[in-house]
Amino acid sequence: MYTAVYLHQLSPRKQHPRCGHAEGVVSFRVKYRYVMAQLSSLLTAAQLILSLLLIGGILLQQRGAGLGGAFGGGDSDSTYSTRRGAEKTLFQATIVVAILFALTSLASLFI
Repeated sequence: MYTAVYLHQLSPRKQHPRCGHAEGVVSFRVKYRYVMAQLSSLLTAAQLILSLLLIGGILLQQRGAGLGGAFGGGDSDSTYSTRRGAEKTLFQATIVVAILFALTSLASLFI
């Protein structure tokens, strides 16, 4: 995991001892580290926002009988109902947010 690195902190002041770049020239490796640190911070923020949206979307969905429905009790009509209107939109949005969260999690593994 990368920590916050700012480009002006990494740029050489005079000549770099190994590569001999002139003042103000930043090597590819330094730019790469800077971009990866910024991308890692962005992915972490995206995961935080998506996780909160996913929790809210799951909690807002209504499902009938509560704990009794898990053991076969409760009202069976509310268990198998067609989603319409806002409930259908919320369900589809929750699926999209879950997929985005999974993709950002996989992307953060490779960065």
